[in-house]
Amino acid sequence: IWRYAPLLPVPADVAEKPNLNPGFTKLVKADNLARELGVTGGLYVKDDSGNPTHSFKDRVVAIAVEAARAFGFTTLSCSSTGNLAGAVGAAAARAGLRSCVFIPHDL
Repeated sequence: IWRYAPLLPVPADVAEKPNLNPGFTKLVKADNLARELGVTGGLYVKDDSGNPTHSFKDRVVAIAVEAARAFGFTTLSCSSTGNLAGAVGAAAARAGLRSCVFIPHDL
C-alpha cells in the first residue's frame, strides 16, 4: 500500500509505517464466473484474504494508523461488528496504540 503514499491522505513526512503491511494481495483468475457471466477476455477477482486480518479493511486501517500518528492520537476506535473491529484491534496492537471497538449492546 505504501507505494501509493504520495496519493494517500497522510502527511508525507510520516516516517514509521504500521507493520501489518496490507496490500499486494493476489488476483485470481475466475474462469467459471467469467463463463457464467458471459465475460470474455478473462475475469480476475482480488483475493484480500492475504491481508493481515484476511480483510480489505486492513488497507483502510493502515491509513487510519498513519493519520492517528500524524495527529498525535494514541487510540484508534471504531464501531463495528465484524472485520473492521479485527483490523483496528490488530493494527493498533502492532502500532503500539490503544484500540476501542464499540458494538451493539444486544449482540
